[in-house]
This record gives sequence, structure tokens and C-alpha cells, in this order.
Amino acid sequence: RGGIGKTSVGMDICNTMAESLEGKNLFISLEMGKASLFYRTAIKEGGAMGYDTLDMSEFSKNIRNDAEIARRVYSKWANTVMVDKSGLTIQNIEHYIEKAKEELGNVPVVMIDYIGLINVGTKGEYEGISEVARELKGIAKRQSTRIVMLVQLNRQAGAGSVAPRLDMLRSSGSIEESADMVWMLWRSEVDENRVHTVMAKNRDYIPGIKFDLMQEGLNYTECDHDDSHVITDASQQGLQTTTNKTKWGSK
Repeated sequence: RGGIGKTSVGMDICNTMAESLEGKNLFISLEMGKASLFYRTAIKEGGAMGYDTLDMSEFSKNIRNDAEIARRVYSKWANTVMVDKSGLTIQNIEHYIEKAKEELGNVPVVMIDYIGLINVGTKGEYEGISEVARELKGIAKRQSTRIVMLVQLNRQAGAGSVAPRLDMLRSSGSIEESADMVWMLWRSEVDENRVHTVMAKNRDYIPGIKFDLMQEGLNYTECDHDDSHVITDASQQGLQTTTNKTKWGSK
């Protein structure tokens, strides 16, 4: 659901994978502009440096002349090329991937934020997103890249504090069918700074790996999963209740 932090987590995934894989990653933002994404990164890095990021007015003044924050922001995005155009069709997206490969060579990861904002023309939401999900699978194969797609949940997920199921993916069941791997994020019912994460699907491995993310501002720190206050029992979703701490990009 909105407000869980999918864009911030997506940024972390893209930047971390860019550090571990050869080539430049492509981040296609259909929702936020480059300036907003760079500013978010500045907030994250400023928080890590000890700045008070709760007072945005004061923080903005402090970072203007801080060369270290600028260096950190540049370092985070150095291996990622960003496209911040709204209303892109699936054909436009493949064009940008092809263009990036022509100019940069290897493009190991393409991050898209998010599937609900891809232009499907006059098609209905369900039909359009179903077609997009299938097309993205084909694009990943044709372009020899990994596509990481951010997806919202439907209304069954409530306000975002209920453990989600695969059938809660918004707009289409084709998302679940086409994806090789699905990670679900939801906020703890009792600790608003804790975001639970579970691998709900993995085509090549047993699903059910879990870990949590502790949020401070826009920064997320990985920690062990705590399911003592999870509302929905994972066994009801057909998930293995394995708890495992993993780093983005290592699985």
C-alpha cells in the first residue's frame, strides 16, 4: 500500500545491485522526477551523517554547502541511469532499455516504479496490466536483463499493516504468474518504523525467506524478522516460515 516505502526500498535495491554487478543499471521512474529522487537520496545520506532530517527546512539549508553529501549522492547513483518520464508505454520502456544498452553496453538491472503507471492506452486496467506483465517477461528475455517492478497492493491489504498474499497484488493475477520472484512489504501493526518483508514467490527456490527493515527517516536498515505481532499467520498463505537475513542483490 502507499506509504510503505516501496520507492525508497527500490532505490536501495537498484543502487546496491549496481555496486555488485558489472554495468550500469536503468531506473525508470514513472512517478517521481530526478530532483525528488536525488533529494530523497540526500536525505538518506544526511541522516546517516547525523543531520536532523525531521526539520526539512533546516536540513535543506544545511546540505546546500555540504560537499560530502553531494559526493555521497553522486556515488549512490554513479552506476545508475535514470529516466523520469510519466505516461510511458511498454514499447517506450523497451526503447529506453535498448538505447541504454547501445550507449552503455551491459544493463544488468532495470527498475520500474511502478507498474500501475505504465500507459496501457484505452485498455481497461486489468486487461492492460495483464498484457504489461506478460510483455515485461518477454522484454527481460529479449534484452538479457533483470527487470525489477514495483507494484502496489489492492484494497484487501487494508492500510498496509496486514501480512499480504499474492492475490493482493493490484490490477492483475498475471503479475504473479509472470514474475520469477515476488517480495511483499508491509508495516508492523505495533511498530510503525518496522517494515516486514517476505519472499512470497521464488520460481527457482523455496519461498518464505523473511527479514525486516527498520526505518529511520528514509533510511532502512536490515534486521531479523520479528513475527510476534504479524496479523496474518504466514502458514495460511502457503509460505515456509523460514527466517533468514540476506543482503539485497546476494540472492
